[in-house]
Amino acid sequence: MRQSHTPTARCREAAALALALGLALSACGSSSGGPAASEPGTTKPATAVPIPGTTMTTVILTADAAGRVGIQTAPVRRAPAPGGGTEDVVPVSAVYYDGDGGTWVYTSPSPLHYVRASVRLGAITGESVVLDQGPAVGVLVVTVGEAELYGVEYGVGGEQ
Repeated sequence: MRQSHTPTARCREAAALALALGLALSACGSSSGGPAASEPGTTKPATAVPIPGTTMTTVILTADAAGRVGIQTAPVRRAPAPGGGTEDVVPVSAVYYDGDGGTWVYTSPSPLHYVRASVRLGAITGESVVLDQGPAVGVLVVTVGEAELYGVEYGVGGEQ
């Protein structure tokens, strides 16, 4: 299923997917009937950790949780601009619209760690969108699973 790219539809999808993520991640405990991830002494499948000195959060997933969500990433890349020169682009699927119409991507500064970054968008051409402002070329951005990360970050589905 391809995610919608309108802010309202994406917000509804985020809530639904985050709830599903909460249910899926709660099943990330031992498959042999052992303790669930939310029980004391076990590792939570998803954790939101505040970044000191900022209002931002790092979302950390276990490898199992990232696999269940199907997280995929792609680098910000430089592409030829129509009028000459170059521009920084990401896949359209990497862009997340919040409830206020803000545009974001989730970067992956290290494996299984995800940080939301504000972006300002330029032209959308096919499956790519120009970043007028955003992460640098080479930075990995999430292309599948950003709605679930948003849900973890904001506690939708009970995972915070």
